Amino acid sequence: MDAPEDVRSALRAAEAQFLGSGTFGETWQVRDPLGRNGQFALKLLRPEHFDHRLLQREVESLDQFDHPGIVKLHDVGTVELKGEKRYALMCEYIAGGSVGQVLRAGRQPSPQDVETFALSLLRAVSELHSKEKIHRDIKPDNIMLRDGCWSTPVLIDFGLSRSVSGGTMTVYPAKVGSLPWMSPEQLQGKKARKAADLWACGVILYELLAGRHPFFGSLNLRDLDEDEIFDLVSVAPAGLHANVPTPLAVVVQRLVNPEAAGLRGSAQRAVRELEGER
Repeated sequence: MDAPEDVRSALRAAEAQFLGSGTFGETWQVRDPLGRNGQFALKLLRPEHFDHRLLQREVESLDQFDHPGIVKLHDVGTVELKGEKRYALMCEYIAGGSVGQVLRAGRQPSPQDVETFALSLLRAVSELHSKEKIHRDIKPDNIMLRDGCWSTPVLIDFGLSRSVSGGTMTVYPAKVGSLPWMSPEQLQGKKARKAADLWACGVILYELLAGRHPFFGSLNLRDLDEDEIFDLVSVAPAGLHANVPTPLAVVVQRLVNPEAAGLRGSAQRAVRELEGER
């Protein structure tokens, strides 16, 4: 982790606060950086893991969207940090924390909260898919809750996203994503298509409604081999509690259907069903 004073100095920012780190870099909350007024989320890419094509991928993914459920990209460039050039993405800062933070804190939303969350999340995924983009790493830590509200989730971190029709850097078979939310086809090293994003959404919604992972429960995945993990996601999870609104329960059970990716439908279909249309 870089020192806050070094980041603040490199960006000529009034404040710099560390938010978290991932495979490709660190994310910081910065105030008034590089002559801009306001709060921003700055993603500094690690040089030892960085491939300029990853930057191009994320920029292309974010630059074409203007949707409340997809994080806004403000600028992209380089900064000099301790004598080293670092690539940086400056995005909107979303106050309120992530779904992952809520889950780790043991706070369980009501079924009605999950219903509004599901509708907004799937609208954002539908927008993403309408532009022929796939996120490939939807997970609780990559969904922010704007101002802490379940009704306004925001997808972030598009470093693994790709075009449905375009090329890919991934050499298959390869596992791309975060294990607890990876679809059966991803676990087999197959290409992640739109259905993989829908699977991840279904797993997250199930977790929020049931208070546990639909397939792994409290198991530690590090104790399981690949075959055991795949076997676990090959069996449909238990039904949801009767207090879950029927349209939501139907959508979630379909999204976590392990039998075939094609049976998950589309994000647009899920939105229509949650809105009461058929």
